[in-house]
Amino acid sequence: IDTVATSIIFSPLSILSVWDTFSRVDWDHPETADPGFSGLQIGLVFLGLLFGWLYYSISESSAWQGTLGKKLLGLQVVDLHGNRIHFARATARYFLKTTESFLCCLGLAGYVMAAFTEKNQALHDMVAGTLVVKRK
Repeated sequence: IDTVATSIIFSPLSILSVWDTFSRVDWDHPETADPGFSGLQIGLVFLGLLFGWLYYSISESSAWQGTLGKKLLGLQVVDLHGNRIHFARATARYFLKTTESFLCCLGLAGYVMAAFTEKNQALHDMVAGTLVVKRK
């Protein structure tokens, strides 16, 4: 749900990035195209990373205690005592989750392990000291 919501927001930016790539190609001599990234593309990647961090961290530390997807599914993110988490902990959770996803095979394994842990925690939740629970 969250991926769809954020994709709707960032689809126009992705189209802009593709347009930027094609606009830098001399179609009479495509072999001379610059394969590097433009400042616009680097800016769009930075904007996407910034938006992802703020979307997840603000949502999970807000009164909602979760993103739009978690709210629609009746879930919330809490600390180990059932309390609302602070922005710093939500930030740590986000970057742990992101790092976990980039590591070879740990992304999926980190989530699958939630089925086998006592508190059903994914790896990033264990390290961040958080739980995803059904909303009361």
